[in-house]
Amino acid sequence: MADSSEVEPMYCWLIGWIVDRLYYKQNRYVDMDSISMNDCGDQSGQVMQRFALSMENRYLPTAEKAFFGSLLFLFPLLPCLYVNHKKWRFLIDRIFAVWLMFAVAMMVLLVKLRVRITGDGIKSSDRAVILMNHRTRLDWMYFWLALYSIDPKLLISGKIILKSELKSIPGAGWSMQCKNFIFLQRAWEIDRITLKENVDYWSSIDLPFQLLIFPEGTNFCMETKAKSDNFAISNGMQPLEHLLHPRTTGVVYLISELCERGALDTIYDVTVAYPDNLAESETDFVKGNSPEEIHYHIKRYDVQEPWFPRDQKSMIKWVYRLWEEKEQRLMEYFAPNRKANLRNNTFPGCMLYNLTMDKCCLLYAVMVFWLCTLFLVVYFLYTQTVITVLYFTFAIGMFTFIEYTCNGIEKLQSKVWLNRSQLNCTVDMQADYSEQVPFAYHFRWSVDAYQETNVQLLVVAFGVNASEFIRTYASGVGSDSKPILLEIFRNFQSDPIFGGDRPCSVVQFYNLKGAKKTVICCMREISYEQLSVELAKEIFRPFIDKPKTVVVLTSRHWEQYRFYHNEPIPKEGTNFLRYLKNSFQVETAGNDDAVCVALRGSLISGLPAAVMIWCEEEMVPATLFVAYTASSYESVAGVKCFEPIMKLHEMNHLFPEVNKEAIQKLFERLTLTGSRVKPPPPPGKQRSKSNQWILLGVTLCFCLISSKSFVHSILYTLPSAYVANFSTTNDERIADMPTIEQIVVLCIAQIINCITGRWFQCA
Repeated sequence: MADSSEVEPMYCWLIGWIVDRLYYKQNRYVDMDSISMNDCGDQSGQVMQRFALSMENRYLPTAEKAFFGSLLFLFPLLPCLYVNHKKWRFLIDRIFAVWLMFAVAMMVLLVKLRVRITGDGIKSSDRAVILMNHRTRLDWMYFWLALYSIDPKLLISGKIILKSELKSIPGAGWSMQCKNFIFLQRAWEIDRITLKENVDYWSSIDLPFQLLIFPEGTNFCMETKAKSDNFAISNGMQPLEHLLHPRTTGVVYLISELCERGALDTIYDVTVAYPDNLAESETDFVKGNSPEEIHYHIKRYDVQEPWFPRDQKSMIKWVYRLWEEKEQRLMEYFAPNRKANLRNNTFPGCMLYNLTMDKCCLLYAVMVFWLCTLFLVVYFLYTQTVITVLYFTFAIGMFTFIEYTCNGIEKLQSKVWLNRSQLNCTVDMQADYSEQVPFAYHFRWSVDAYQETNVQLLVVAFGVNASEFIRTYASGVGSDSKPILLEIFRNFQSDPIFGGDRPCSVVQFYNLKGAKKTVICCMREISYEQLSVELAKEIFRPFIDKPKTVVVLTSRHWEQYRFYHNEPIPKEGTNFLRYLKNSFQVETAGNDDAVCVALRGSLISGLPAAVMIWCEEEMVPATLFVAYTASSYESVAGVKCFEPIMKLHEMNHLFPEVNKEAIQKLFERLTLTGSRVKPPPPPGKQRSKSNQWILLGVTLCFCLISSKSFVHSILYTLPSAYVANFSTTNDERIADMPTIEQIVVLCIAQIINCITGRWFQCA
């Protein structure tokens, strides 16, 4: 049998050789004083090597998917980084997730890998940090399958911390830069700045994320365990049997910074165990020593709970305590009386998730998509060689230029977003507004004047972006609107709950010019529910006449204002919402068919704000959800919530493109069809019918031309190509492959061979 370097293309062998020399290094166990963050780059750094080895063993060409995918799908989207950053983030995350699904499809359909997951599960809507023990160098890849089994959306928002060398890998490195993975150089002064930039980025962009961290710093093996034991003994700690002692410097810094910005909801403690085969490296995986099943146990910790540590010293102790609990869990898992049948072993708790039929079908669809993409690349390379080569050269040059000038796309996008956010958000809740807001004057509204004010509409905004939103709204109402500063919370203290910190320095009020009896105030988001109640009392209590309309804007879902001690949320809402209801509730009509639902609300995915407004039908506050995007129009609740808002003249500036007739028509369509409908396109963006017909005609012509050459090549060259290119030796090489993989590989190979052979014959 011929050597693999003669059978496979030369670039496959070359990539494997380069990666083997540059990135296939032994893991190191770094001392706490010399490392700033977890060394999870060692296990993640073999991405390209894994791909190259797979190609050499005639597996599906995943390296080509990363390389060509970054050039075809990611590079054309670079202008969106400047034009519409959130749209850029939306598209990049989903394209990268589709590529990860291809890797998951390989593990499921080819390797036949399965996972069992017990515990709490992971929510794709959480802003979370995932702490996991590091048993093998492939834990990061196996965990993709676990995330996909729980919720495919987790592949969209998932992030990993890597070493900085990996960002230079062609294709895969560019994709990870666009995905905004965190790359560290293992120098604390530099890595601290990198972590701070990422914290600033994710705390301001208001998108969910799940950041995977391996606090142990490297994978578990005999050498690293010996170094970990020596480290534990020298620091007066007990050596661990199934784990390495965690490195806490970077982990604690990252968690504490996210908590301080209010950008972290939960921490997930993930314990992984391998009951059978153990693939220590990528080479073991390619040789067939991969595990058949992997077990995960997930435990969820809410950072908003009162017991959660707030200072770094307490957080370090908490991380060590997590590892002690993890060690105890693994000791019970690998107990001598259970080792005989580990395959049937699981962690305590029932199996939560499994691959359903729809998830499996999605994997097949993703595999077909990427194989067709590779086929189209080869097609255009042979038909439009000059244009294709020029495009790829330009794209590679741009990626390289950005990496050397801006230190990577992830640095560039953070810089662009943060600079734009600073320009847009000119109001800082802790700053002197008289110096930053052009129309502000430094006038303190006394408590007496506050009590004498007769307010008809009160708008209260919570959140880090509340001041920006309120200023935009006030500016739209009238250019002469002036903010009135109230300092009643400057000395507000709540020692038992918040440790004496001041939750809010200044509350800003706008007494609108266009509506004399409308007052808007904004304040920082309060994590603890009890503080929200106390602040709400301070806001609402001074009024002699209670406002007839109350609007509460918050960037978080109402369920975030939850009970302590994990108590369930009742139907009537949390303490914060119940207080507002009891403060303003009057005689109710008792109409069960009323439009508004009292203080319960229904979540509409993708909406940025939750609005609680006085419902005129029942005369009680109701939790409604509105948005400034088209997703508001996709459900009955989303449409109906506009009705009471549109009756308020002061709120029309929030939705200038919405009119009552459009709302009524959408509501009628929704109630009749019972399905989701798309909103009408905004004015100026409607595509004419003639353009649609032209686009359809061009698409059909292209399909006909492509299909004709495709069918012709298959009919004339497929039999001969099959006999010529697939000898008995090659059949033996793929005899052990699964049936579906064999069919896909044969079909794609024959299609490429047929078309290229046809072109050479014509030439």
